[in-house]
Amino acid sequence: MMQRNVSPWKVFDLVLNDLERTQAPRPSVQLDVVETADSVLVIANLPGVKVENVVVTLKENILTLEATSESAQPEGAKVLHTERNVSAVKRSIRIPVRLSADEVQAKLEHGVLTVTLKKAVDATPKRITVQG
Repeated sequence: MMQRNVSPWKVFDLVLNDLERTQAPRPSVQLDVVETADSVLVIANLPGVKVENVVVTLKENILTLEATSESAQPEGAKVLHTERNVSAVKRSIRIPVRLSADEVQAKLEHGVLTVTLKKAVDATPKRITVQG
């Protein structure tokens, strides 16, 4: 009988990979962060979320998005199969630009949340005239 020399770390990796494949994916917020001359835009996909179920907070340049979605069934209906359930997502991201916390706007339209964060006055580039 031939013995194999298998690393215990290899076995651990195989088991861990197998576990990851069998678990249901956790909901996450997909987002883009875009910088303009005077603001930072955070654009996040929140399909099926109502505006009253969205919370946006900004503290010390950390933007946090929280959202819950519900899957309501018609009253009196018998559920035969369901994959849409109540889900909650939360995502925090550090914005690497000095911001004016008093000038933040958020808008949810067609499942896309757009948060506009104005840069602090001293964070916006100032053009300096070069004299000859």
